[in-house]
Amino acid sequence: MNRSPARLLLALLAAAPPLHAQQPWIAAEVRLERDDQVRTALHAAAELGRYLGPNATLALAVAADRIGGDGPDATSPETSTASVGLRGTLGFPPARLGLEVGAGALLGVPAGGDAGGGAEPVVHAALRRDLGRATAVRLRAARERYTATLASLDTLVLAHTLEVALDRSAAPGWAGEAVARRTDFGDANPVTTAYAWVLAPLSRSTAHSLRAGYAVGWQDAAHSTWTALGTAPAGPYPKQVSGRYSPYYSPHDVLTHSALLNVAVAAGSAWILADGSVGVRATETAPVMVRASAAAAATLGFYEREFRPYRARVSLVVPAADRTSVTVALGYERTAHYRTGTLRLAFARSL
Repeated sequence: MNRSPARLLLALLAAAPPLHAQQPWIAAEVRLERDDQVRTALHAAAELGRYLGPNATLALAVAADRIGGDGPDATSPETSTASVGLRGTLGFPPARLGLEVGAGALLGVPAGGDAGGGAEPVVHAALRRDLGRATAVRLRAARERYTATLASLDTLVLAHTLEVALDRSAAPGWAGEAVARRTDFGDANPVTTAYAWVLAPLSRSTAHSLRAGYAVGWQDAAHSTWTALGTAPAGPYPKQVSGRYSPYYSPHDVLTHSALLNVAVAAGSAWILADGSVGVRATETAPVMVRASAAAAATLGFYEREFRPYRARVSLVVPAADRTSVTVALGYERTAHYRTGTLRLAFARSL
């Protein structure tokens, strides 16, 4: 049976529901991530699930993370955690509603946050309302650990996220999404994110798909978390001092416009998938620390700057056997302050 590349991709990559509907499934993933802070993260996760009814699923999910800083000094932070929890979905077809809820315990977390170390509850919930024509409204709330900066590795930082989205991302032709998100770290300095993107079909057959589009995004926080690093530098003064975001990244008026490209090509029974973006124009109000003298404390200032974000990702999706798929993916991304490379291996099978 011929299927469009986008619909085949959804069938192959979805962890729940599994590859064959109404069948129990198992899914696993290993992901290696390295950025230029320098920070290296190794993530492994597995999920075993089954259908409780035509519109209900329940899955056991376990995961482990090892994240460390690779700085030159011996005090570079490092953290190793494990988590175990349950994830369930429930559909209400007459109302076109879908609900997903997950809850678990994060074990081995460092001190900080609400629990003060040891174990920490993590939860998420998402409600989706189908509007027809492959479009839906999505609401999501989550309480999760944040580990995107070096300073967040040896201190527990919790992110409380609220998100609303108009989602048409899975459509095989015209696709798009508009998202508004608020992330609170418990210090009255929430990070607000808003972005939208659209893809238009340029060429499509049963063996390929080519789409191009545009994206715009904005991020902002009321106060900067940029802090000075190291001792007072040698003169002459005034002199800029190196710094980092601590304990979380706090963007200030980051505005990006990007061109998008999305490609899917059949390679026998497998699919090669590629997507990327390049900044057309991107600006931010960037932080800077300056010392007026060797005895003076560093002061925080700001300046306007332009930068060039980009993202590239390529995946190979292989049906390894009936009811089984294997995915290998490589990605690289440059944002306003970090460059990140990712290697991912995923497996999914209906039982």
